[in-house]
Amino acid sequence: MRKTALVMALLLTASAVSAQLPKIGVGAFGGISLPVAQKDQAQGTEYGIRARVAVLSFLSAEAQLAFTKWGKPDPIDGFPLGIEGSKVTAFGFNGVLGGGAGAGMKPFFVAGAGKYKIKNDQTKEEISRLGYSGGLGLGIGLGPLTLDARGEAVVVPLADGGSKKAVKVTVGFFYSF
Repeated sequence: MRKTALVMALLLTASAVSAQLPKIGVGAFGGISLPVAQKDQAQGTEYGIRARVAVLSFLSAEAQLAFTKWGKPDPIDGFPLGIEGSKVTAFGFNGVLGGGAGAGMKPFFVAGAGKYKIKNDQTKEEISRLGYSGGLGLGIGLGPLTLDARGEAVVVPLADGGSKKAVKVTVGFFYSF
């Protein structure tokens, strides 16, 4: 009887502790990136990975590594530029308000900052700057798996006072454990 009571107490303690541990999720995503007010770039693709830790039931911290390849620009005033689109590598952190793991549809806000490296092999232009992003998303939970769809605006201020801007639309998944 004592052994049974001890085992039950240990199981209850373990379940209570695991309920208090933060939810951790990892996932991948892909989508499109649309440069804004940049005639030297065209729509391209974006993909990457994310890791998320739930700080509170409604607030998560997220690390992200993303790779973007913008497309070859259209001719400007009938003259082809003759260059390929730039490549962007970004590593940053986001705060996610809302969403979360679990069943059902859950909208969320996302805002973050990160290091953006914008490189064009043909022009030899390489920029490495701090950039910012923000947007909205919708998580559709299916048990431990969450489908994640989001739209975000990205702004990378440049040293000369201009900026690189893009809107990205991505779809991915998170697996929470």
